[in-house]
Amino acid sequence: MRKGIIIIILLIAAFSERAYSLPLEVALVNRTKGEALADYPFKLKVLKTGPDGGQTLLRTSELKTDSKGLYKGDIDTAGGDMLSAEVNYRGITYSMPTDRIVKGQKDYVINLPVYDITDKADDIKIRQRTMVLSPQDDKTMQVFEILGIDNSGKYTYVGRFNDKLDVHQVLYIPLPRGYRLTHIQGMDSNKVYTYNGGLVTQENIRPGEKELLIGYILRSDTGLFDLTLYGQKDSPVPERFTLLFQEGGGWKVRPSGLTAGGETEFYGKKYKTWNGKIGDLFVLKVYGPAYKGQLGRWVFALVLAMIVCIIILYLGRDRIFRWYLLREQQHLRDTLARFKTEADTEELRDYYRPFENLLEQRIGEISRKELH
Repeated sequence: MRKGIIIIILLIAAFSERAYSLPLEVALVNRTKGEALADYPFKLKVLKTGPDGGQTLLRTSELKTDSKGLYKGDIDTAGGDMLSAEVNYRGITYSMPTDRIVKGQKDYVINLPVYDITDKADDIKIRQRTMVLSPQDDKTMQVFEILGIDNSGKYTYVGRFNDKLDVHQVLYIPLPRGYRLTHIQGMDSNKVYTYNGGLVTQENIRPGEKELLIGYILRSDTGLFDLTLYGQKDSPVPERFTLLFQEGGGWKVRPSGLTAGGETEFYGKKYKTWNGKIGDLFVLKVYGPAYKGQLGRWVFALVLAMIVCIIILYLGRDRIFRWYLLREQQHLRDTLARFKTEADTEELRDYYRPFENLLEQRIGEISRKELH
């Protein structure tokens, strides 16, 4: 009887373990060379999704491929509903998106590619950059940008050290000066550094396409928003640039080098569009309603200052004229005194006498004008 109970318990345990085991095949391939990674370590993670959508790591298995770059075996997935694989190759961590565990599925296959690294940006392109401008009030502009980044090569681009900024740089993305970053998506925010004229990213770029979303705020007390972009020679410029602007309410936009493209809808609102190609320097200025008033005040102040100056000059013209005469008279007297000092011989006195007569005559004329 006791032996029967033990056998039943062992069968239940074996069945339970088998019920939570998942047959799995993992393939690690170097896509740069087209070779399998033989006898190479990797990690397999089992996760559980919570009620709020967050994921909790239940367990991590340290595994290794065989001589053909494959791993085949059963994985304990008890309590988990998501699966993920991760491998570190040449200092870069590659991971697959989490995959949902389906009960009863018997053929889980994970292909995890890796790549060699390069610091040459020849294959890095920004296919599209879209800038969406949405005025918030007369002195505040909200900007939302979408960048389509493409690595068309077979290497992971790791960037180089930027001596000018004293930081390791993968990409430099020029932004308007004075921006305040509010949102970034599509890249690890811990690997993004903000500078006055742009962003420096440090996240490596793997082969394939990805999107980077950036949100920021601009403020202007004058109502003039300068969104000019100053790029760097070593950074890729967008192959195509699209500007969307929510016009109305006295706002005006002046993009250089772009062609107007009509109107389009973006999140249910109408935007005016411009399209084209930009270079290392792209000049973009936006004028808000407050700019007119500010300009009017400056013009009024300038005209008022000119009127005041004219009045002062007109009322004080006699005094100014007399002041210049007195300066001239003093200069003539100083010159005359030098002539008399230098003329220490009869010959020099005869030479200087005509000049002295002219100076004395002019001094006399000034004295008579002062009396009048």
